[in-house]
Amino acid sequence: ADQPANIAEADSETAWLTDEAIRFVDQAAGPWCALLSYIKPHWPYIVPAPYHDMFGPDHVPPATRHPVEREDPHPVYRAYMQNRIAQAFQREDVRQKVIPAYMGLIKQADDHLGRLLDHLERTGQMADTMIVLTSDHGDYLGDHWLGEKDMFHDPSVKIPLIVHDPRPAADATRGTTCDALVESIDLAATFVEAAGGTVPAHILEGRSLMPWLHGDAPHDWRQWVVSE
Repeated sequence: ADQPANIAEADSETAWLTDEAIRFVDQAAGPWCALLSYIKPHWPYIVPAPYHDMFGPDHVPPATRHPVEREDPHPVYRAYMQNRIAQAFQREDVRQKVIPAYMGLIKQADDHLGRLLDHLERTGQMADTMIVLTSDHGDYLGDHWLGEKDMFHDPSVKIPLIVHDPRPAADATRGTTCDALVESIDLAATFVEAAGGTVPAHILEGRSLMPWLHGDAPHDWRQWVVSE
């Protein structure tokens, strides 16, 4: 919707969950680990003010798609292109309404994540807190004539992974990018090693990313990844 949500911004999911994260951090008596999993941006695309109208049609990029993709497609691809969600996002008027709302929800998440980071700064915890920003999947929003996240194009499976390790050992790679093939399951092993534990390889399938963070590229790193 392009109208504001019928609740105050402070009572929305993103604001409430950030409040809960700050409350959790403040009550922790020792080392802590927190998973802050924002549900937004996600349908229903209903945005609290003032984020509901921060973006408009001028901010909507053209869809990444080509008519040839609709010529005799694979039956599975055809079925997904014909479902109700994909058909909706094939309409430009739908994209012009949904994407500004989607961007508003992202802006709201950005602002509240900033509120949490500011709190860590004020309480002196930023210097010894590892922060990982990632996602579970992307969204087509009309790319490749699809909606949601069902297939394996970049809009669906290419997600951010940003790791901030404040320790001096990570200075060697600070501010750089890495093109190693990594999987979401690597994060559990990374947290175990970061906390000083031994990764139980017979239990955790992922591999710790700490070598990459410290500038030590493993010679036996994987040559392929699994996406499902």
